[in-house]
Amino acid sequence: DQDEREAREEGKWKHLSGMVYKELDREQHIFSDFTIPRDWMRVEAVDPHDARPTCWLFGAVSPEEIVINGRTANRIYFYDYLLATGNIDSIARQVKVKRAMHDYREPAMVILDAKFGTKTVKTAEGETSWEDELDRAGIKRITLSHSAPGDIAIGHKMVKQYLQPQFSKLQNREFPGMLFAR
Repeated sequence: DQDEREAREEGKWKHLSGMVYKELDREQHIFSDFTIPRDWMRVEAVDPHDARPTCWLFGAVSPEEIVINGRTANRIYFYDYLLATGNIDSIARQVKVKRAMHDYREPAMVILDAKFGTKTVKTAEGETSWEDELDRAGIKRITLSHSAPGDIAIGHKMVKQYLQPQFSKLQNREFPGMLFAR
């Protein structure tokens, strides 16, 4: 990346902090709003934090097949998000409101960051985790991310592959395997 190179080699200040996916481009990765077909699988991804809001993405998996890392996968459209603060019960209520807005009750899966998902916290009642507390609050179908706690490289690699152009047989053109609503 030219910006990163200039920052490191020449000491030129560039705004790089927090930019994990430099591949993101509004021209390429934004889709015009459309009604998500009811038969598309709904998925959610959760990135909880201690010091900043929890990011909760709401996505739909299209039946259109693409190839990611040499394997058949499907294009994903992220149509909404939530930057949530508060305790887990409050976050779960906010998630359920978003689901109702989009006319569904439960997704096929909720992908939870493994680092925070399994991190135990001591409470007056004993030990608990994000995964346990979300389940208790009615958020079901939780799947922990495949990365080991503290190892985010696997997830980043997968997302970067989805951000690359993927050929669409339906539209006879290339566009990213992961898109975001305006």
